[in-house]
Amino acid sequence: MNRQHVFWGSLSPLAGLSGGALLIIASARLFFALTAAGALLWVYGVSVLLRYAGSRMFPAWGRPLIMLFIASFAGSVYLLLFWFINPLAALEAFLFISLVPLFCAGSGIFSRIESLDLADAVLRALSEAVVLGGLIIGFAILRELLGFYSSFLPGSAVGITLLFGYGAGLYRYFRSIHASREDEL
Repeated sequence: MNRQHVFWGSLSPLAGLSGGALLIIASARLFFALTAAGALLWVYGVSVLLRYAGSRMFPAWGRPLIMLFIASFAGSVYLLLFWFINPLAALEAFLFISLVPLFCAGSGIFSRIESLDLADAVLRALSEAVVLGGLIIGFAILRELLGFYSSFLPGSAVGITLLFGYGAGLYRYFRSIHASREDEL
């Protein structure tokens, strides 16, 4: 088998433009990028495991459609688990989490792993997810730093958590979003 590198080979997830919308939308904020990277890892890993678990039952003529349903099921489970953790963040992340199964099925990962055993297939799928997730996170960090001169994550009970910022005025603005009382400003 002709094995090519995951990042720059012709079999990489970046070889086509099927992930272009996911890359652009999910890299808007660092929170979106981390959520999309987690969704990529979950959907790729669970989809490959479910594909190998039911490969004897799937008919050959409808396999791509079945793989799309499996990827969509894995994405729905990820969204449900994410909903239990933070419902508002799950609502914000719904669009690009719903794009992840389409990207997974459209990337051709299932046809590339047919001849591999389970361990190699899972490793190959997760490595492709890590490549795209890393690029999304890298673009998100770059976009936040150039656009806002700061980076923050939602996650505290009273607002956002500022990771780092530039300038006193900008820091005061983000701190006012995070403050729970007026006297903390």
